[in-house]
Amino acid sequence: METTTTIPTVSRLVARQIGALPGLDAGRCYLCGTDTDAGHRRAPSSSFTAYADCVAGDVLCEHCFACLSHWDCRGRSWLVTRDAFVPQTQESGPILRDALLDPPAPPYALYVTRGRQKQGWISLNRVVSPSRAAAMVGTDWTDRPVRIAVAWARQTDPLIRRLRARKAPKAVLREGAFSPATWSRAISEGWDADLWAATRLAGDPRWEVLCEVCE
Repeated sequence: METTTTIPTVSRLVARQIGALPGLDAGRCYLCGTDTDAGHRRAPSSSFTAYADCVAGDVLCEHCFACLSHWDCRGRSWLVTRDAFVPQTQESGPILRDALLDPPAPPYALYVTRGRQKQGWISLNRVVSPSRAAAMVGTDWTDRPVRIAVAWARQTDPLIRRLRARKAPKAVLREGAFSPATWSRAISEGWDADLWAATRLAGDPRWEVLCEVCE
């Protein structure tokens, strides 16, 4: 059985599920930094923007190449574990929220996209989550993965649930930009403490992720 140390990158973990795409070229992968005998010697495309996440190398390994070629990996939010790669869809349910509240056995990884940036997952590539106590979450709006402790997620999730039940849009929750009408209603009905709590959390990357993955 593979140990965590034999799955050093997220792309390798994903490729276990979607299938690696071997090439013919030996070298070091410029996305994950691992050596391979089955890479692809090709330069980044003209639309490639993730240069800050590259390392010294001259090929794309078979695992990173598979992730760059797979639409679900590039265009959706997803959860990957040792046994499954699950894109976030309407049919899948809130898999990412559920994973933050009750993480799977490591190794695993979570990626959340807001703008469907094709290369947003790359900043997560060398940060496989090794523990169920906290998850490292890649996003396409932060320049590095966001660490979210499970205890914090469980404590904070009920606040989001209450505000979502009151029809607060995700973007409003994320930014803490509640309208005067919402404040007036909250004060008159006695739940303005929830608005104050959300306003204080606005700008916290952990809060932004949790808002993004809520129902």
